[in-house]
Amino acid sequence: MAETIGQSNQGDGLTHQQLAAIRLGRELSEQVDQEVAVRMFRDPNTLRSFAEIAQELLPEAAIDHPEIASRAVGISVAASHIPTEERAVLTAQRPGKFLRRTLAKLTPKEYSTHQSEAAKKRNKKAPINTTGIVEGRGMRRWTEAEASLLDILISHPNFRHTSGGSNKKGKPKYREIADVVNKTFPNETPRTIFAVRELVRRRTQP
Repeated sequence: MAETIGQSNQGDGLTHQQLAAIRLGRELSEQVDQEVAVRMFRDPNTLRSFAEIAQELLPEAAIDHPEIASRAVGISVAASHIPTEERAVLTAQRPGKFLRRTLAKLTPKEYSTHQSEAAKKRNKKAPINTTGIVEGRGMRRWTEAEASLLDILISHPNFRHTSGGSNKKGKPKYREIADVVNKTFPNETPRTIFAVRELVRRRTQP
């Protein structure tokens, strides 16, 4: 059978470009100094994304193939011997840290605009009377920063169940989400699993 133009008969129909990207990613991951990459990933004082680590460890590839270089660093870190429990904690903390870093770089005007746009997007998804619903239940209203972090977490695959049957698979990990929100905003009143589940439900309902 003739091969479809631009596709390979290997790799479940992946294009030649996709297969080449996979090969390059594997090759680059072998070039990464794993010990250094892991140290950067763990560093509590300097937050770096995989892309930023790639810029230091794979400078040329990071310029020519930024996404592949970033993925190569991720592969190298994933293949390291970081204990599963530590990896889970680091992975859970990173979204909140990146959000805080992004917000810290904004000017007061940019921050105000960011929060306003975030509120508009949320209201388009699920317009609700936040004051009436939340305060009516005797709970504290969610701040814009908390809600922005919640949006990031509920869309991240690490915070979705991958098993557990149809009643659980694919649903948010409310306990882990609550933990990240509370650790990110330690000076705020702690969010309960119920509070997270209730807001997620209202923001994602049709």
